[in-house]
Amino acid sequence: MCFCLQLYQALSLCPNLTVLDLSYTSTSDFAFTGLIRNHSASKLEYLNLSGCGWISDLTLERLAKAFKSSAKTSTNTSSEISKCFSSSSSCNNRNHEKPRLCCLRLSGCHLITDKGLRAMGSVGVFYHLKFLDLSGIHNITAAGLETFLQMCPSLRPDMLFYCDNITDGPYSTDANGCQNIDSSKLCCRNF
Repeated sequence: MCFCLQLYQALSLCPNLTVLDLSYTSTSDFAFTGLIRNHSASKLEYLNLSGCGWISDLTLERLAKAFKSSAKTSTNTSSEISKCFSSSSSCNNRNHEKPRLCCLRLSGCHLITDKGLRAMGSVGVFYHLKFLDLSGIHNITAAGLETFLQMCPSLRPDMLFYCDNITDGPYSTDANGCQNIDSSKLCCRNF
């Protein structure tokens, strides 16, 4: 809990945060409490919560509310997000009315369900999403993923990763499967 409290405090002090990589840490939903009050995370372009097994729909709901409450984003002069993508794409969030998340990594966040995806999709910040990793999340359905992806017109199928156990998923012939199968990362096949 100490780490989550420190993270909560750090997020409170960083309203202009554009890159947040908490992969494989013990962070939980608690760290994302108060995002609206502090106007935190509303400018995120890159979010990596891979391997954070305590992250659930509640975090996605809190992020969605934070994005929704942000009226405007100011000019961001340091957006080098290309490390997120296998190509040389980058995401520049300059002078846009709405926050725009370009890279979302939730691999191994097995507590996430369709409910969390619906919360995030409802705020419309995914128009510029270019990379999405939902590997190891076996609690989402093909229908839930399909609905979410309708909010992501910029996401190419080859930049989408999701659990192989989702049958009849969107872009079934073009999307990538689970990135966690051949590794020690959380994979539903390891349960």
